[in-house]
Amino acid sequence: MNNNSILNGTDFGSIFLLFLPVALIIITFIYIKKKKQDENKEFNRFGRRGKKNHVWQIIKEYHKKKNKIGGTIEMYFLFERVHPADLEDYLNRAHKFRVKQEAKKLGIKPPKIKKQDFSEIKKYFDDLEEETNELNKKEKINAVKSQKIENIRDSIPKQRKRRKRYVILYKMKDRNVVSDWIAIEVELIKQNTKEGKMEDNVVINKELDVEMEMKWMEPLLQEKLDARNKKIEEDNKRALKEQKKKEKKSWMSIFKSSNKKI
Repeated sequence: MNNNSILNGTDFGSIFLLFLPVALIIITFIYIKKKKQDENKEFNRFGRRGKKNHVWQIIKEYHKKKNKIGGTIEMYFLFERVHPADLEDYLNRAHKFRVKQEAKKLGIKPPKIKKQDFSEIKKYFDDLEEETNELNKKEKINAVKSQKIENIRDSIPKQRKRRKRYVILYKMKDRNVVSDWIAIEVELIKQNTKEGKMEDNVVINKELDVEMEMKWMEPLLQEKLDARNKKIEEDNKRALKEQKKKEKKSWMSIFKSSNKKI
């Protein structure tokens, strides 16, 4: 009896050791997946307390500060700022994209891609990062928080590390005239509330050189435009289908009422 219990205990220990690595892999996978989902949620809504049109609110606030009155936002897109270590990869990808697009317009085979010198473009982004770092040293900064504008303090180094830089690219429409692309840089700052919870604040840095920003984001913009156009097309098809259903029901009700009169 004792021997059997010892054997059973040994078997259980062996089975436990066998399944332990598998369990650890599953737990790690679930953790990474959840973390990625949380990051995507944060990116999509741009702030834990932000509402659906939080990006829209930031653009309107920027125009208010610059005394740009009138017009409506035609469209906008949000891009996370590329890390300096990955910038050259994005520049290469965007250059290849432009070469292929140009060849497609001309109806010719894309030429062989030559190695590019991105030193001038990199300098622009290095200077921009340095300028942003200087802005970060300021004790007080204007922020957009939960759809409200207020001053927040950002003198603690830990808070600076929690910053995430983004580019908002958008177009305005005024009297049926649509503007060219406008780009502004904003930062997402994580701060602890009095209750000990994490809160997101958005800081508007400055207006950007759209031409220079397109050097890395153009393929990403095209993907977003394609997705937007596809959604509009699907929405139109859905609306047309619903309209046809309503019309059919309307005709059926008229037909039924006329039969009753007879």
